[in-house]
Formats: sequence, C-alpha cells, structure tokens
Amino acid sequence: MMSAMTTFEELKQTAGHDAAMRLIQARGGSRFTFPTKASGSILEGIVGKDAAQMLCEQFGGDYLDIPIAHRELAVWLHQQGWSLDRIACALRRTRRSVQRWTARA
Repeated sequence: MMSAMTTFEELKQTAGHDAAMRLIQARGGSRFTFPTKASGSILEGIVGKDAAQMLCEQFGGDYLDIPIAHRELAVWLHQQGWSLDRIACALRRTRRSVQRWTARA
C-alpha cells in the first residue's frame, strides 16, 4: 500500500471531470483509502459505478491525499446550479472569491 499526494489532473484523467469533482467535494483535504473492489464501496456511492471501477483499477489498495481544489470545485458547483452564496458557505470562502473564480471560467 502506498501513500501519495493526488492531483486534480490525475483524478480527472482516471475517472472523468465530474467524478473527480464529486470525490473532491466529498473527501477533499483528507486521506482516502481506495478500495480494491468498487462494488458496494463508499467510493461507488460518491462517484458512481463506472468511475469507481476506474479509480479502483488505478489506485485500489492505496491511500491518497485528495486535493481540495477550491477554485475548480467552485466553478463546477456553479455550473451545477449552485448560487455564489451557497458555494461560499460550503467551501468556507468569501462570496467575492467565489465570484472571481466563477467569472474567470
């Protein structure tokens, strides 16, 4: 079993953008142990069956530090229909910061 810092790009390339964002939203900033089997796992509940399978194939048995990726997450949540205020509260950032991040996207 290995431990490593995982980048947003690694997650995105492995499981796709939306699955990476769901994992970051649920577990960003924490160490996460990837199961060896996706079926019935917590990971499957977070990212869905297909993405969980891809992540397990790539990282199964490893524990990785999941990035926080505030800016990317703010943009993605805004695209999902979240308000600036809701994003700011969820990410514990100012509304102004969220507004800047989403305006640049």
